[in-house]
Amino acid sequence: THILGAFAQFERDIMAERVRSGIANAKAKGKIVGRKPKQVIDVGKVLGFHNEGLSERKIGKMLNLPASTVYSVVKKYESQSGLPVK
Repeated sequence: THILGAFAQFERDIMAERVRSGIANAKAKGKIVGRKPKQVIDVGKVLGFHNEGLSERKIGKMLNLPASTVYSVVKKYESQSGLPVK
């Protein structure tokens, strides 16, 4: 069983090296590797539109945000301030 474990570890090391090599190759070709940058949310605009009576879905479309994100921003502001946003 020790021999099988050694072979498994060797194979794992080879795969890890291939992955690192592939990522380095992609970066060398100018590809962006990794997550997209986090989107900055203008809380003032979200709350302003919400106070005007617009729906979360409509605000999201206007600001290119998911409606769930808009809803979260509004709820977070309400919980922090203790005041309803409207």
